[in-house]
Amino acid sequence: MDGFSKILAIAAAATLYGIASAGCSGTSPGAGPALLPAPQGNTAALPDGRRRHHFTCTGTMGRYYTKQTVNGVIVKKDIPKSVTVLDWQDRVLIASAKPLLDNGYWGGYWKQTYHMNEWNLGTTADYSFHLMLPDTRLGGTFQAMLLTEFSVGGNWQNWMDCTES
Repeated sequence: MDGFSKILAIAAAATLYGIASAGCSGTSPGAGPALLPAPQGNTAALPDGRRRHHFTCTGTMGRYYTKQTVNGVIVKKDIPKSVTVLDWQDRVLIASAKPLLDNGYWGGYWKQTYHMNEWNLGTTADYSFHLMLPDTRLGGTFQAMLLTEFSVGGNWQNWMDCTES
């Protein structure tokens, strides 16, 4: 099993553990020690010769407990796959194997105002997650935004610095 396959296997196990222990559709912060290692720059050729690229984004809104990290893989035409969101303690908040493109979210605000594609990462008992990625070709470094909506109301709009390897 190559390194990328191991990471995917760990992500799947962590997600299933979180679902079983939290009793919800994703992994909530108190679901236990479902930690994932950050991807280590493995790339694998796609059938058309293009490569997968790992990306990592980190942002904070000033306070230590607002730090969030997003890890994932970018495949053909800048489509994110195997995306994981971690909190400030490196606990998995949600893992999404195939985020759904939803550029109509909030009436298309993020697409129209910031030229960012909105990817729905999913919902847990406590949060909904949406990752905004630039609608231009990704590469090297870029900015993204993670929108975390709280089930009790309110949200965090966390602008993140990202690197692709």
